[in-house]
Amino acid sequence: MVEEMETTVQHVTTFLFQRSRESEAAVYEIEAEIMKQHPATVLEFHVRAMPRNADGVPELPSGRYFLLTWQAVDKQGNY
Repeated sequence: MVEEMETTVQHVTTFLFQRSRESEAAVYEIEAEIMKQHPATVLEFHVRAMPRNADGVPELPSGRYFLLTWQAVDKQGNY
């Protein structure tokens, strides 16, 4: 999800169903590629665990967010 909190900075948050070193490493590779493709854009990246409701069901946060892309990464880091 991306939120423009300041006029010059895009805050990019990736939510993971379950955090692990492997899945986070795959996300960091994607982030690095995005930075290479958009060098003039100031991006601030965040990796967070998927928020869940009281029943344990995943819920994405609401707010001024825009869903830009959805990429699934498996346990081996493939996407």
